[in-house]
Amino acid sequence: MNELVSAVIPTYNYAHFLCAAIDSVLAQTYKNIEVIVVDDGSSDNTSEVVKKYEGKITYIYQKNQGLSAARNTGIRAAHGTYVAFLDADDIWLVDKITEQMRLFESGNNVGAVSCRFYEVDESLRVLGESRHKDYPPAELKKRLMAKNVVSGGSSVVVKKACFDAVGLFDESLRSAEDWDMWLRIERKYIIRLVEKPLLKVRVGSYSMSSAGNAQKMLDNEMVVLDKYFGRGYSILKGQSLSRRYAAAAWAFSVQGQHKEALRCLFVTFWFYPLALFQKDKLGVVLTVIRNGLFFKDQKRSGALAQ
Repeated sequence: MNELVSAVIPTYNYAHFLCAAIDSVLAQTYKNIEVIVVDDGSSDNTSEVVKKYEGKITYIYQKNQGLSAARNTGIRAAHGTYVAFLDADDIWLVDKITEQMRLFESGNNVGAVSCRFYEVDESLRVLGESRHKDYPPAELKKRLMAKNVVSGGSSVVVKKACFDAVGLFDESLRSAEDWDMWLRIERKYIIRLVEKPLLKVRVGSYSMSSAGNAQKMLDNEMVVLDKYFGRGYSILKGQSLSRRYAAAAWAFSVQGQHKEALRCLFVTFWFYPLALFQKDKLGVVLTVIRNGLFFKDQKRSGALAQ
């Protein structure tokens, strides 16, 4: 397979990371790739940084509209049969696209292919590795309703025709837009995953998925679930809501926001009481209790010191 792949790199004030991202695309073993950098209103020196790639990339500047809008601009500008996304602070390994394009040949209805990734810090030191799996379609559907098991945008290559069928990224979402898109694609297409790490994803306090953004994540996830299930209640929706509130409880707990953590923990079991018997939920309960006691002890020690 040698179809054109359009690599869309949205960026906003990430000039210090951008060259590494672009270079990782240009170094791919799969050579039929066009690079589209969408500058979403950066106020740093992004426009200067991309000048060194003149003739090698397409650079588009737009007023700041958010990640979804930047990706959509890239999709509209893409000439490829496939569109791959790369956040400006992430890096593809050299054989990423080669490995993923092979899975598109596994069936005519494969609409998207994701992959595992390494989590790294700002200096690219490896912190961990994702454990996403190549689930059969029925299993993927079940798991994807509960959480994003396909992974983030930098992991995924999408057949461009999918966007004609399901629409572009929802620009009203400021997080969870990836999850929303994969849910829509899964309804019409097969989603596959390469079970080995093919990119490096920087994680830090600035990341939308970090614990400090727990409320933003939760708010947007509720919108996604309402879009997918409707505003009524069902057992499946209850299970999904339970998982999202459990994740928020953990995130609030890590941040020392104990009241919010307890509130989310209560809602976790309100939506799905049987979650009390799930091992992962028990782990969240223990984390919330442990962190609650820890932060109480910290406050008590601080008061005594005064």
